[in-house]
Amino acid sequence: MASLRKLKGKWYVRIFYCGKEKIIPTYTAIKRDAEIVLRRYQENEQEVKLRLADHLLESRVTIDICIKYFNANYQTERSIQDSTCKIYRLALNDFKDCFESTKEIYKITKRDYPILIEYLKSKYSVTTCNIRLRAIRSFLNYLDEKDFIKALPFSIKQIRIDQTPPKMIKPSDLKKIYQNIGDHKLLSAFKVLEVTGMRVGEIKNSHRDGDFIIVEKSKNRRQRFIPIPNEYIQDYDIARDVNYSDGWLSHSFSKASKLAGLEGKTAHCLRHTFAYRMLLETDNIQLVRDMLGHSSTKVTEIYTQIPTEYLKQVFTNKGINIKTTYIDAGNA
Repeated sequence: MASLRKLKGKWYVRIFYCGKEKIIPTYTAIKRDAEIVLRRYQENEQEVKLRLADHLLESRVTIDICIKYFNANYQTERSIQDSTCKIYRLALNDFKDCFESTKEIYKITKRDYPILIEYLKSKYSVTTCNIRLRAIRSFLNYLDEKDFIKALPFSIKQIRIDQTPPKMIKPSDLKKIYQNIGDHKLLSAFKVLEVTGMRVGEIKNSHRDGDFIIVEKSKNRRQRFIPIPNEYIQDYDIARDVNYSDGWLSHSFSKASKLAGLEGKTAHCLRHTFAYRMLLETDNIQLVRDMLGHSSTKVTEIYTQIPTEYLKQVFTNKGINIKTTYIDAGNA
């Protein structure tokens, strides 16, 4: 039964829960006023104990426990690729480090969101910050779904950045890069990325059926078909057997680019180059969308920012021409 106790001149309500005494302040030194507060607690003592139970459970749900649960179950439940899970792990390490002094997840509130943003901005570019934020949003939504938290601590929004066209590589610059690649297997892999628009990690998740590449594990989890020119089939077969990691492929391309005197050129730029060239050659944004594996043409429309006349000049002296192959594929 709840009762009163006086400490340092103020009255407190005493409630025994799980064999322990809980002290709740009445914020008054006047006993008559304290007795009014006590009666409210006595009338609702069971409800108070339930709230205490909730608080006890919340105090046991630490950030570390939530992250471990997420890492152990999210990939299996959502069929997430290993590369995406790696991004989630990096983001959650940042989340944990940012709130290092806050052990329990329920203690994070809306007031902490600016702290998270400033922490990420102090370490990364805006683009990387947004990648981390998307992963943290998935994490918090998952905790809410699994009842680890009663409500989301804050709403995560992407940091606004100036929209710039995707980076492409001119044929003359690409030739310079290829000249700095001594490993013929690496060279074959990059040529395949150039003429198929696949992401770096998709080569190992694909196979060839005649003159088509079938990507089994795409980013949107849909299978997609990409025609490949006959003269690059041998390069694909070589690249498919390459046992290099995605990170090594990306690093090798960036290194060759710098040796060629080109800054800011990555292996992913080959995908952008492919998209620009295909839009120019096919004039069919839906076909290009399907080959890239985009969820909608709105995503593909970013490649329409550069004027067609400029693209024509860039690709006038291109070393390959696969227009007929792609148009036939679109009509098939």
